[in-house]
Amino acid sequence: LSMAAGQVSLVLSPQGALAGSVVDPHLVLEGGLLARVQQADLLSLASYRSIDVYGDGLFGRSGLGALVLSAAGLRGYGQSGAGATFAAGDLFLGNPSGAVMPAAGPVAGGNLVFLADRSVTLGANDFALGGFAGTSLVAPGGVVVSGSGALASDGSLTVTAPLVTGADRASYDVGVAGDLVLLPATGAAVIAPGLGATLSLAGRSVTADTLIDLPGGLVSLRATGGDVNVGGSIAVDGRAVDFHDLTRFAGAGRIDLLSETGDVRLAAGSRLTADGATGGGDAGTISLSAAQGEVVASGLLQARAGGTGAGAGNFVLDARGLPSYAGLRDILSAGGFTASQSLRLRSGSVVLDGSTRVRDFSLAADGGDITVAGTIDASGETGGRISLVAAGNLTLQDGSVLTVVADKFSSAGKGGHIA
Repeated sequence: LSMAAGQVSLVLSPQGALAGSVVDPHLVLEGGLLARVQQADLLSLASYRSIDVYGDGLFGRSGLGALVLSAAGLRGYGQSGAGATFAAGDLFLGNPSGAVMPAAGPVAGGNLVFLADRSVTLGANDFALGGFAGTSLVAPGGVVVSGSGALASDGSLTVTAPLVTGADRASYDVGVAGDLVLLPATGAAVIAPGLGATLSLAGRSVTADTLIDLPGGLVSLRATGGDVNVGGSIAVDGRAVDFHDLTRFAGAGRIDLLSETGDVRLAAGSRLTADGATGGGDAGTISLSAAQGEVVASGLLQARAGGTGAGAGNFVLDARGLPSYAGLRDILSAGGFTASQSLRLRSGSVVLDGSTRVRDFSLAADGGDITVAGTIDASGETGGRISLVAAGNLTLQDGSVLTVVADKFSSAGKGGHIA
């Protein structure tokens, strides 16, 4: 069953006047009509503005094969108890017609639940959730973003799924005013990751405790008023692609974790990987930024080249301080970050001890000293680069070594560089 109108209202529990009405008349589903509509095997509702939800109750059911909601978004009115729940085997939220949300929206207050037996798909264009203090999305088979679009909410969002991923070349932003939490779910995902997707997740705080898998893609987590916490896995590993009798490699992607005011914390058991595809794929980049807080990396960081001659991993750090360079050095060495390491410390001093081997090494200490007590080795076929910039003193202790020795000149007739 497919139904479309200039505006759609779902009256789940008795209401007075429909406060969100901007088109008169428009499609209003309530009472017996509301009940009969939900008996369809497949149900599609399309609005050229918004789909407005009134009161508490359930729309859809577990046995409903698929529920497609196509609109500029959902607006909630009068949710006071359990809230409004949308249920189906597979759920689709999107805005294929590019509809525009009405200017006046409800005040955030109630709760919204999307309950899928299998998967949830977030489709193209902007889709907004207005009038809901909290939204919960449950997808035991996984969540996939498709096309170019965005999901926005003026409340918080909790996603429970075994996998969050994207279709081929999808580009999707999820932005909420409250906290954004991704939780794991039992069972296996029923969706397969595409290649080269981009997914940006932003909230007051961001917690990622499930698997986010975007092969060769870009994953960005940004907290605007709290911490970024990762207890699950984020993977942007490369992929080998077969073309008849030829194999080509899509390079690994990039992971960006940013907290504007707090910390970036990677719990024990968490994994961030940007490995090159086995056989010759280039590794990717991992960036951790907490300019006003700490970066605590207790999990796995890895960006290994996929074979001889393939590009190694790149690492970027921007933090208020660094409790121990030795701990970070060992993590990066074990993880394959030998192409480049770029470190910026907003305060405090740092001692570079032990042995660091990387093609391109840069360190800036905005508010302290840099002391080199060990070896930084950027030597190679054409030599590498070492850059050390300190607000205070730069000290090379006896026995310390900085080397960018080249076996031969580059095509530009140059060797290594130390600055």
